[in-house]
Amino acid sequence: MKVQFCSFEDAAQLMVDGHLDALLFTTAFPAPSILNVSSQQKLKLLSLPDDKVKAMTRFRGVEAYTLPAGLYRGMDAPVKTVASRTHIIVRSDMPDEVAYRIVKVIAENFGRYPGILKSMQYTKAEEMAKDAGIPFHPGALKYYKERGWIK
Repeated sequence: MKVQFCSFEDAAQLMVDGHLDALLFTTAFPAPSILNVSSQQKLKLLSLPDDKVKAMTRFRGVEAYTLPAGLYRGMDAPVKTVASRTHIIVRSDMPDEVAYRIVKVIAENFGRYPGILKSMQYTKAEEMAKDAGIPFHPGALKYYKERGWIK
């Protein structure tokens, strides 16, 4: 096996051109690059074995996840994998009120995001408070506690 580190777009094109047999992607779904490949050739998404999912979820911020069937052309069954949350990382000296307001605006507009990024339809605003594997900014933590998403 030969491993190549490529951009999403380059890897997808290499696969379409027949120069790559497999892809490992870590991105939001449905990924435009994978949609491109699936529109040009048949794909098979492989589930991670349960023991590997269990091993990876020992790390904070990583959770078991199942991609829904039909996400890509020819994907007839759900696919077991792992997921992590998308984070906004800010400087530790950002004022608490600024961080609080950023989180509040995101949470209060959460219903708008699936129109921008399809994968957002598979999550809820309260999941913003799930363990990210890194400390929350005090301003974000204040908002999550007010909403009852964190105790």
